Amino acid sequence: MRTTARRGIGSVAWGLALFLVPALLWVRNIAASHPSETMAPPVLTSPPSADLVYAIIPTEGRSENADIFARSSVDGTLAKITDHPGPDFAPDLSADRTRIVFVSDRAEPGNMDIYIMDADGRNVRRVTTDPAIDTRPSLAPDGTRVVFTRADEDTFELWIADIERGTEYRLTSNDVQDLHPAWSPDGRLIVFARYVGTDLELFAIAPDGTGEQRLTELPGSDADPSWSPDGHAIAFVHSTQENGQADLYTLPIDPGTLSIGEIQPVLEQRPRLSDPFWSTDGSWLAFTEFTDAGYTLTAQPLRSGATAAPDADVLSLITDELRGGYRLLGIDGTI
Repeated sequence: MRTTARRGIGSVAWGLALFLVPALLWVRNIAASHPSETMAPPVLTSPPSADLVYAIIPTEGRSENADIFARSSVDGTLAKITDHPGPDFAPDLSADRTRIVFVSDRAEPGNMDIYIMDADGRNVRRVTTDPAIDTRPSLAPDGTRVVFTRADEDTFELWIADIERGTEYRLTSNDVQDLHPAWSPDGRLIVFARYVGTDLELFAIAPDGTGEQRLTELPGSDADPSWSPDGHAIAFVHSTQENGQADLYTLPIDPGTLSIGEIQPVLEQRPRLSDPFWSTDGSWLAFTEFTDAGYTLTAQPLRSGATAAPDADVLSLITDELRGGYRLLGIDGTI
């Protein structure tokens, strides 16, 4: 993934929001299987029962018409989770796999807010109502709160909303852009990317706004952080402006003390790599790559220490010519 210097939102608000949140989630036991329909995937109507992939698929090639779909990991069958004329994107799944938060402007066209729904698409409810753009939601492990980026004019800050109480508060407040928040598995930390000059670096902060600490200081940009299942490592994408290539790294971290270890390379010099995510057993890292053929969901086996397994082949999971990309949000260890 190639990053750029800070920018405002203005007339490119929707394009920037979609850039920040290319979305796919792969979850075990989350949706039901349906007969394959190439042109019109069925709306999901039955209880969760199958391994499926949730993806943002822009209909008719228009990103502003994106919906959330489920794709079977077995036969590729599609099932539609949302069906709305406006964009529905950036899904994140609760730890108990019963609800999904996502971004939509269904209440006010052009105003992107956070919404929550049951995992089968029922009981959609609006969480945020601010006129600014709210995007890139990440649920707390207990599912009661969601952290997200709020973009207002030239300001990109992190906010936390209490889903049941209907309250929210600003987590970060500065004159730089804070992006890509990810809640730790134990709920004690939120890792995010912040512009330092023209580069993105990783930071961590407690949900109450205390204990902020910088985690990376590499030349170039570090983005798309993803916590390992045990909370003791963070995968992220490193890129530079020179060649447009990207590296996949992991950073050992003690979530209690915030002490960090030596950065470990997983893959290096890959084209347009983004959105890494761990398997539930920590033995794989999956990520999205974009080539001339389209978006590819790829998985890399790991060894102890969160580095690439020696002599192991990278496994291509899904290849599509769909615009919008994928963001992996859950996968088991039995690829």
